[in-house]
Amino acid sequence: MKFADDTKIFCRVNSIADRERLQNDLDKLISWSEEWQMLFNISKCKVMHIGKSELESHHFMKNQQLQTVCQEKDLGVMITNDVKVSQQCQQAYNKASRILGLINRTIEYRHKNILLRLYKSLVRPRGRPNFGFGFGAETARSAVSASVSITVTKPRQSFGFGRN
Repeated sequence: MKFADDTKIFCRVNSIADRERLQNDLDKLISWSEEWQMLFNISKCKVMHIGKSELESHHFMKNQQLQTVCQEKDLGVMITNDVKVSQQCQQAYNKASRILGLINRTIEYRHKNILLRLYKSLVRPRGRPNFGFGFGAETARSAVSASVSITVTKPRQSFGFGRN
């Protein structure tokens, strides 16, 4: 899949033949990119083994071994090799918390309407994790639950209004 300057290759690898087929696809991709003068920056190319497999192997482009990673941020979404969204939710929470702290430290006039506007425009968009691909219903439900708790409970705690 090629998107602007971003290319992804997906392949299920259950055997040595599958592994060789993936390497062959990488070689074909390099040949294609050279033919069409759309060269890859191989130092930025990475491999992620998703799931558990005994066949994890090294892959090469132009005789350079590709770096194997456990997580990668792609189009704003943190993808991990266990395909769990907890890290994405934690990063969204951390960003929202930093902005709440900034608002708390810098805004002296603490009128409820002003704080709510700041919250809705600066914090809430960061408190909703951006998931660029599908998840199972249970995982999505827990991610939405985490997002809701970020956007609902944090303003009351940080700004001192709401129930005590």
